[in-house]
Amino acid sequence: MIKGNNFSIDEDRFPLDEIRKLYEKYKKRWVPLFNAHLSTPFIPPLSEYPNIESLYMKDSLGELCDGRFIWGKVIFMDFFNPICEQFWDKMIWETDKKWDLSGLWIDANEISNLEKRKNPSSKLKDPPRKYYNLPFYPGGVNLYELQAVNQDCIHYNGQEEFNARVWNALFQSKYSYDSLKKKFPYPFVLGRATMMGGGKYSSTWIPDIRSDWDSLKVSTAVLLTYGLFGYGMSGVDICGFISVGRVPDELCARWYQVATFYPFARNSHVTVIDNLDNYQEPYLFIYWRNIRYNLLSYSIEI
Repeated sequence: MIKGNNFSIDEDRFPLDEIRKLYEKYKKRWVPLFNAHLSTPFIPPLSEYPNIESLYMKDSLGELCDGRFIWGKVIFMDFFNPICEQFWDKMIWETDKKWDLSGLWIDANEISNLEKRKNPSSKLKDPPRKYYNLPFYPGGVNLYELQAVNQDCIHYNGQEEFNARVWNALFQSKYSYDSLKKKFPYPFVLGRATMMGGGKYSSTWIPDIRSDWDSLKVSTAVLLTYGLFGYGMSGVDICGFISVGRVPDELCARWYQVATFYPFARNSHVTVIDNLDNYQEPYLFIYWRNIRYNLLSYSIEI
């Protein structure tokens, strides 16, 4: 993508004709990652889309709910707004015209905001933010200090983020599912934020888990819990998500063994040390691949 912009394709680095040939040759499918925000400047220009400003969330002070993500400044979309459904659908199919997509991966739709807030400014206290002084905070951290959109950001029809947090993600998953339904009888949508009943529209995974034995143990219980909330297609990042240095070989091998029975199985590991050998590719674990794909034929309901 171009500077992390949803719906954009960097055709200088990834010429579409060449990419299509590669995908056909190796029989690959493309599932792009979209977020719950728009980068600034947005590509293509926002001026091409009437009423686009009505999709932006504003706070109780009337200020734009903006923030930062990995690639810079962003503005957050309000998926409560019916216009957002139309915009989201249009942009999905504008992207599909350029490069044939096979599903959507929706990330950071909690909604995440990576702006540092360790020292709340006086702006939060004067005039006072509505949810700045609550009698209880989970984990003892003020909600305005979290890496998330402000709790008093306003959604369509006056709903506040404090009361509507997971609903925004649910609507984004639903809009994505409904849009892809035009092309696929069983759309593939992978969403990060979850809500009871959301499994009707998306798969999910346990994000940002550490690469250690304790995390492997705990994640199994968490994964089973997802089933209780209606997410039949869920999984854990095999070998964990992030580590400092190489993940122990035995831990990774055991994780693949457990993942044989994950409904949704993928390796999405990230290391903070560059130039490590690529030692976690699924095809390196032949026993895992053979057992998993043999068992899958028994799990499909006709």
